[in-house]
Amino acid sequence: MQLENITVFFIFKGMKRIQLVEFEDFKWFPTIWRSTMTKLIVVIHKILGTK
Repeated sequence: MQLENITVFFIFKGMKRIQLVEFEDFKWFPTIWRSTMTKLIVVIHKILGTK
């Protein structure tokens, strides 16, 4: 049991977090780009069959 916990700790410790910025949340971001990105997400969801 103790060995499993140590293994899991090392797996997660080695993972690096990627900090991404969502530009569409800023007021200065152009509306046309924001709506285009939203439409693209909808199309991708339809293609993948996800909700």
